[in-house]
Amino acid sequence: MEYKKKLGGNLLLLATAMIWGFAFTAQKVAGDLLATFVINCIRFFIGGLFLIPALYLLDRVRKNGRVLFSRSNPHFIDLTKTELLSGIVCGVVLLAATSFQQYGLVLASSGKASFMTALYMVFVPFFGLLRKKIASPNVWASVAIAVGGAYLLTSGGTGGFSLSSDDLLLILSAMTFALHITVIDIFAGKVDGVRMSMVQFLTAGVLSLPLMFFGPLPSGAVLLQALPSLLFLGIGSSGIAYTSQVVGQQLSGTPTIASLIMSLESVFGAVGGALILHETMNGYQIAGCAVILFAVIFSQLPLDVWWKRVSRRPAGQSTPAAEAASAAPAPAAPVATGSPVNVMPPAAEMETAELPEAAPEAEKTDANGSELR
Repeated sequence: MEYKKKLGGNLLLLATAMIWGFAFTAQKVAGDLLATFVINCIRFFIGGLFLIPALYLLDRVRKNGRVLFSRSNPHFIDLTKTELLSGIVCGVVLLAATSFQQYGLVLASSGKASFMTALYMVFVPFFGLLRKKIASPNVWASVAIAVGGAYLLTSGGTGGFSLSSDDLLLILSAMTFALHITVIDIFAGKVDGVRMSMVQFLTAGVLSLPLMFFGPLPSGAVLLQALPSLLFLGIGSSGIAYTSQVVGQQLSGTPTIASLIMSLESVFGAVGGALILHETMNGYQIAGCAVILFAVIFSQLPLDVWWKRVSRRPAGQSTPAAEAASAAPAPAAPVATGSPVNVMPPAAEMETAELPEAAPEAEKTDANGSELR
């Protein structure tokens, strides 16, 4: 049951990565038309408002006895203090992460931005160390492998590696997204994930509202032109994907592995850039995609569990047959060391000891021993 729960969470995280990957294309298109905080304000308000009717439906399906807005609620709105606090904290961190990312997309391609953002998986284990959460060795190895794949995609086989201003912004975005994953993991088991997600979007939207007046405001025609991208960012990337992230992390329970799965957004981002924006990748960049995919798969292998099972098994572990043999009467003649043990005594001794009556009990012992094994 625990395995199915984690598998379901990981599949949700994979769907999140797919939506986020194609969202880079939408961000790039919207960024050519609108200022950063205009995009963030609209997309997060759309995402938060989208979750209000979704919560009514989810509460009915889950039969949790909760109703988002009701006169029977003491404060009319059904939100706990933890859900409100966690949503506000996550909203502040999310706004910072997406703002760095959107500014970086002004100069970078959507494919490059997606893989640079995927570096958040490098920072998540380090944030975990601060909370005394140590990832397994194969997860750390997967992080190193994925970084190598990201290098192939960034350098494109040129052998050089230099950081421009957009690269630095995207690295800051990756660090902040890693913090966002960590904060979600702290609150995940204490809140309704969808309610927390709604609060974080509305928080990010409210904070973006005054900031967008510091830049150029769009005309109605430009807004209409950017509307498809904004709807995808608001409903898909924000409303659906970020909520899937919260629920997926709750089910998965391991933030480092969650970050590695969600790092596949870089692959989907490159695919979206190639299909929609006609961005191209050379052989080295395609190899980088393959390396990151391998890293994600390798991180999912339960190597630590397998090793514990092997290391805990005693070298001279007894079998049910051997236990039955040790419980049986000793043979009349001594047996040489290393030879097969004859557990059956001579027939005369069996008659004297009336062993036929004890035989069913011995048989019962063997059966129980086999079941326990």
